[in-house]
Amino acid sequence: MIESALSYIDPYERDTWVRMGMAIKSELGDQGFDIWDTWSQQADNYKSASAKTVWRSLSAAGGVTIGTLYFEARESGWTGEGTTERPQASRAPSRVDPEKERRQAAARIEAQSMLDRSHRAAHDYLARKGFPHEVALCLDRNLLVPMRDHSTNRLNSIQTIARDGTKKFLAGGKASGSVFKMGSGQTRWLVEGFATGLSVRAALRSMYLDDAVIVCFSAGNLAKISGTYVVADNDSSGTGQNAAQKTGLPWWMPPSTGDANDFHQERGLAALSQILRVLRVSNSNPTKGSSQGHSH
Repeated sequence: MIESALSYIDPYERDTWVRMGMAIKSELGDQGFDIWDTWSQQADNYKSASAKTVWRSLSAAGGVTIGTLYFEARESGWTGEGTTERPQASRAPSRVDPEKERRQAAARIEAQSMLDRSHRAAHDYLARKGFPHEVALCLDRNLLVPMRDHSTNRLNSIQTIARDGTKKFLAGGKASGSVFKMGSGQTRWLVEGFATGLSVRAALRSMYLDDAVIVCFSAGNLAKISGTYVVADNDSSGTGQNAAQKTGLPWWMPPSTGDANDFHQERGLAALSQILRVLRVSNSNPTKGSSQGHSH
C-alpha cells in the first residue's frame, strides 16, 4: 500500500522527499529504504550516494508518520485505505533557490550547445526498438531527446540514450514539466518514453491520424501535462497505472509488464493500432475523469 500511495507523490521537491522518507522510516525502519529509494529515482536530481546519506540522517521519531504520507497521496488523488494524518505544521512558502536556478541555467546552455553540435542519423537504439530507418539527433554515439517546457517550449535539458539503452538527464536540468513533442494535432497522447512515443506515433500514422504524441519522460510528469489520452507503462510497482489514473484521462497500458514499444514488437503494429483506435472511438469526446482505462 505504501508503494501505491507513493506513486501519487512527486519526489522533485526536497521537503516532500525528506518528509516521505521520515514517514516510511517511522513505519518500516531501515527496511523501508528500498521503497523510498526506488521512488526517489523518479526525480531528475536523484543521486544514490545522497539518498543513502539523507536516509541515515532521518529520524524515525521526527513527528512525521505514515499517515502523513497517506495524507499527501490522498491530496493528489490516491484512494487507498490508509489512515491519514494532516501534517503538524503548514509548509513554509516556497522560496527561490539561487543555486538550483544556476544549475538549471547551466543545463540549458549545455543542452543548446549539444543540439548545435548534433546531426541527424540512424541509431542502434532505434534499430533495437523496431525503427531501423528512423533518424534522430545524435552526438558522440548518443541519441539526443530535447526536453522542453510544456507551456513555453523553452529548452530545459536533454535526455541522452546510449546504444545499449542507458538513459541519462543533464545534471541540474529541469525534468519536471518537460516534454518532447511529436506532431502538431489537437488530440494529444501522453507517453513516458521516447521509444513508446515512436510506437504510438507509428500506430496513429497507420490510421492516417495526425494526433500529437507527447513524451513526458517519467510517470510523475503525466499528470502535469495537458492531454487527451494516456498510454502508460505497465510497471510491476503499479507506478504507470497509478500515474495514468491520476490524470483523469482515458488510458491504456499493455497487459503484461513493459511499455507500448514492447507490445508493438511482440504483437505487431496492427495490434497496437487496433487498441488505440478502440480507445479513441470509445472516448471520442473525453471529459476529464469520465473514462477508466484498461490493459486488454
